[in-house]
Amino acid sequence: MKIIALGNELRKDDGIALILASDLGAVKAFTNPENFINPGEEVIVVDAVDFGDKPGSVKEFSCKDICEFAISTTHNCNVSVLEKLCKIKKIIGIQPKDTGYGKGLSGELSEKKPEILSNIKKLLNF
Repeated sequence: MKIIALGNELRKDDGIALILASDLGAVKAFTNPENFINPGEEVIVVDAVDFGDKPGSVKEFSCKDICEFAISTTHNCNVSVLEKLCKIKKIIGIQPKDTGYGKGLSGELSEKKPEILSNIKKLLNF
């Protein structure tokens, strides 16, 4: 099963999954996951998701959950379209603090990287 990390490195905390990708064995798909998956492939998506919790919180979602959030995203391919291309087993969301334009993470997410990584690994059963 492939793990894909989504995010935009030019939108601060939106790049958190990309920063953690190598530690998770994930493919950095940036904002175009459709370019990194094969039709019918099983994938786990890791991405910044604003679900209204404390910055750095990690939560598992289904595609249905994400679609119900009506989340605004910087990604070109939304979850419902991506789901038609592959089999999304789960989406692991990381609560961002700041997704405004700029490079680097907010101080809060930067400090919490080890905790975020640990929490994601638990959801991945690593």
